[in-house]
Amino acid sequence: MRDVAPQAGVTRRPSTPTIQSAVLRTQSLERGAVEAAVEAAPLMPAANRAHTAYGLHFDRGERRRWGQRSRAVRRSAGSRVARADAARGARATACNAGCDPR
Repeated sequence: MRDVAPQAGVTRRPSTPTIQSAVLRTQSLERGAVEAAVEAAPLMPAANRAHTAYGLHFDRGERRRWGQRSRAVRRSAGSRVARADAARGARATACNAGCDPR
């Protein structure tokens, strides 16, 4: 019986279709989020738009001062950065593999 385990020192790399599907999924999520924000903005009152845009929220009946962001907003900003970094990495991998990431 032949040993089919990967050899020591050999790193596995995702296949090109896997990379392409990850890039397309990331791009569709980015586009979907932008489109949803554009569609929702006119429906919100002006005060809510400012609060949403600047990460300001009403906590316990008190309004946060301008420029102060809630803990949840700070956390979500960090996860957005992580997702953007992952997307850039997927695109770079796709480019290195010789395919068009767009």
